[in-house]
Amino acid sequence: MPRVSLVTFTCNDGDLTRGLLDAARGWTVRPDEIVVVDDGSEPPFVPPEPAGDLPAVRLVRLPSNRGITRANAAGLDAAHGDVLFSVDCDVRPEPGYLAACLRALERPGTGMAAGGVLHAAGDGLTARYLRTFGDNHNLDARGPVELIPGNAYAIPRAVWREVGGFGGHAARVCEDHALCRRVRADQARALGLVPCAAGSGPGAGARSARPCRATNAPPPISSACSANPWSRAWGRS
Repeated sequence: MPRVSLVTFTCNDGDLTRGLLDAARGWTVRPDEIVVVDDGSEPPFVPPEPAGDLPAVRLVRLPSNRGITRANAAGLDAAHGDVLFSVDCDVRPEPGYLAACLRALERPGTGMAAGGVLHAAGDGLTARYLRTFGDNHNLDARGPVELIPGNAYAIPRAVWREVGGFGGHAARVCEDHALCRRVRADQARALGLVPCAAGSGPGAGARSARPCRATNAPPPISSACSANPWSRAWGRS
């Protein structure tokens, strides 16, 4: 099995980051490396002590807030795993999500893998609206889709390096669109970045614990992959 690096970033939401790391102990496949980028938190983020069989956190601290694109890139560039598993700190993947992504990446020509993401930020009026009408990514998709959102995805480190990461994308958000565009443009090379499904059924989805960051994203511009949605409803008090 390839070595996996979990990469996430935080800015003044350390509780969510610690919650993600705590949840990782219950995944069917656990990361071999954890990289957390502190994107200018005040006070600085203090990583938790290693728990269970999780490795110690490697902390990358940026001197000031640089935004999602630069923070995420800093973590992905710093990671050493064969597969980079990028997860926003407010996303909670199902236990089998990472395993499903790894299975997909074994298929020839697969450049990225991900599953559906559902809003699950409580039971208030806004939370219920988002859960029903919000940007719940790829819940009904099977096979190739137009975009892998940046919430939670796996990409081989060789692919990340081959395509040059986010490239010259300078905006603080929509880095996922930039990455998918670069992966698709590179598909004719030896890496063969042709998308396919990440998995199916329960265990391949994720939930977002707060509203997703980009509500004004441009239209889809590339191909990527998705898993089928999971079969149980999520809620968070």
